[in-house]
Amino acid sequence: MPQIPESIRPYVAPLAKYHFWILAAVVPLLLIPAVFAASAALDKTILAKRSEIDGHLSALRTISTEQDHPNDKWVKQVQERTTSVRQDLLTEWKAFWESQTPLRVWPDDPLGEDFVDAVNGVESGKQPTLKRAMLERYQDRVRALVRQLPPRMGCSELMEGDAEAGVGRSAAMAERSRRPPPRGRQEGFGTGDGLEPREPLVWDPADQQRVFQSFDWIERPTTTQVLLAQEEIWVYGLFCDAIRQLNAGETEPAKIAISEVQELAIGYPAAEDKPGGAGTGRVLKKVAGGLDLGIEGGMGGEAGMEMRGDPSMMGMEGELGGLGRPPHPRFMGIGGGEERGRGMPMGPSGMEGEGLEGGPTVSPEEALRQWIYVDFTGKPLLASELVTAADAQMLHLMPFTLRVVMDQRKLDQLLADLASNAIPIDVRQVRLNPVEGRHGSGEGGGRGGRGGGARPRGGMDRMPDSNLGQAGGQRDYDMTVELRGTVALANPPREEVVAGTPDAAGGGL
Repeated sequence: MPQIPESIRPYVAPLAKYHFWILAAVVPLLLIPAVFAASAALDKTILAKRSEIDGHLSALRTISTEQDHPNDKWVKQVQERTTSVRQDLLTEWKAFWESQTPLRVWPDDPLGEDFVDAVNGVESGKQPTLKRAMLERYQDRVRALVRQLPPRMGCSELMEGDAEAGVGRSAAMAERSRRPPPRGRQEGFGTGDGLEPREPLVWDPADQQRVFQSFDWIERPTTTQVLLAQEEIWVYGLFCDAIRQLNAGETEPAKIAISEVQELAIGYPAAEDKPGGAGTGRVLKKVAGGLDLGIEGGMGGEAGMEMRGDPSMMGMEGELGGLGRPPHPRFMGIGGGEERGRGMPMGPSGMEGEGLEGGPTVSPEEALRQWIYVDFTGKPLLASELVTAADAQMLHLMPFTLRVVMDQRKLDQLLADLASNAIPIDVRQVRLNPVEGRHGSGEGGGRGGRGGGARPRGGMDRMPDSNLGQAGGQRDYDMTVELRGTVALANPPREEVVAGTPDAAGGGL
């Protein structure tokens, strides 16, 4: 403790003795002015914030008493904009529907003008169904409409007859095309071998007969069946016209773009229970590195790559949509394997009571709509889903499969022609020289397997069947091309669908 000098010690002693009283008098004199100063600053801040809050409250009171409320204007503008958008949508829908008017032409020859008037009345809603006489007339004459398809394509019509005989004739055509030309003669098919000359374009007789049999009805059709069947014929005609356009009237077998149509399937026969071929081995992977190539094993083999089915894509029916094909009354027992309807039992009332395993039963009318359309993912739609699916309200997507032997140099033109068609044709899958058999049945040695062991030419597998022995020289660039996709068919415009009313569903065929 520091020593206090003797000179000031008399003054410190009283301070030390009375320091409490001294501090009690001095401290209030110092603190009271500080408290008043702090309180004044706090009051000023409180007043400022109170004024700001009062200003906001006053603005809110002004809005609450305003006659034309800004929020009401906003709601009105949104409603007007929504109405405008819906009107534009309805206008585009009507334009889309009208753009397909040339497709939806009911031929008065051979159906008759009175039939065309009657069916137009059904489509416009003036009458609910066609009369019995009209239904029987369509049953009798639809076969004539179907038989017009091959000439429309530019080939011979071979629709009537035994399907097995058609297969035999197809095999004969293929065998004939493999033969070298006789020595001393120009390449071509003469009459010396006992066979008529090969046509520039051939539609497989077995496939023609498959199409024909689906329209060869024993029982009188319903109005729904007539409407849906005619829709199929229109779409078949689209592809017949596209093939004829690509061939451009060429008559020399060596120069024609498409020389053979192996398969043309529309609607139910083209629908896949595993969309895109998932789980069927169609999608393959390179083993090393796990790179997903998405190409066929026959093509990968040329590059020396070990290929195998992608394990993640195979045997996963639950995850990948193995839907199980429902029966369809028009394709019962028609050739093409079980996927085409072979062996599907018919109940005593057509298809009534026959639905998916464990699923709801369907009436004969509903069965006609099973799996003839797909959604935008390629999944086939059941009849019940057509009523509720948003995709199916404005348009119907009809699946197709087109398998041809063609000059590979014309493939781009074929795809461009289909893409630029007035009717939207969406090609979703292009397969070159697929190794499995017809209809994806896995017949490695069948017609679909051609080219699997062929020599590469220009990076593509060369087709041995149709190259040789055709008038005018070899077809060095032939290959099998399989196209899968959808055709967009407009439904009649309905304001209730655009408005989103509860009863909007349920339109179309």
